[in-house]
Amino acid sequence: MALNLPDLTAKRSVFLRGDFTAVGKVDLNGATIKGQLVCKDARFSTEADQAFNARRMRVAEDVFCSNVTVTRGMFSYESARVAGLIDDVTWLDKAPEQQVSLVLKGFTYSSITTEMPIAARLRWCRRSALSAQGFNPQPFTQLAKILRDDAHEADAIRVLARRQDLLMKERIGALRRFLVKDSLGLATERGKMRTGMAMLALAAACPFFTFSGWVISALGAAAITDVIRRE
Repeated sequence: MALNLPDLTAKRSVFLRGDFTAVGKVDLNGATIKGQLVCKDARFSTEADQAFNARRMRVAEDVFCSNVTVTRGMFSYESARVAGLIDDVTWLDKAPEQQVSLVLKGFTYSSITTEMPIAARLRWCRRSALSAQGFNPQPFTQLAKILRDDAHEADAIRVLARRQDLLMKERIGALRRFLVKDSLGLATERGKMRTGMAMLALAAACPFFTFSGWVISALGAAAITDVIRRE
């Protein structure tokens, strides 16, 4: 079965649990749930793009999500807002990245309860952050905020460090693609200017003015200065 309930308004809790099996999209896009949302021991699969769509969903109480199985399709909390998140994300380790994607872009929650190690939660963020649209740091930022609010400073720092590492890799990759694309124009003044600007942008991703940031910034500035002097 599939469940098509966009813009649903539920005055109480919604339960997808036990023997609940969806073959097709479960659509809660824009839903407002004034109680809890419980997804426990549920199975999701679809031949289309989305297996579970909770985009823009609002849940007044907690979302429970544990022991779910997603065999194919997108599992999306994009731009959803919930009071609390009580979940188990180990299902992601069983779901192949080529067939199952996770979207947490814009997803906000006021608290998080889990017995999982922070490494598992980092994999949860990373699975969402790396997409065809490019790196999205928001899931890491949201998680770090909640961890700090709960006085888990060490875990929050680890989350932000991982975010910065992935952001740096994304910008290095973007610079590499830019240089390959513009390689024929590097000998021109315009090519040097563009390359210098790209390197300065990359340097901005280096945290706390690291040595790498200084080197990249200096090289970018040198390329731009050379063009200015020639003009």
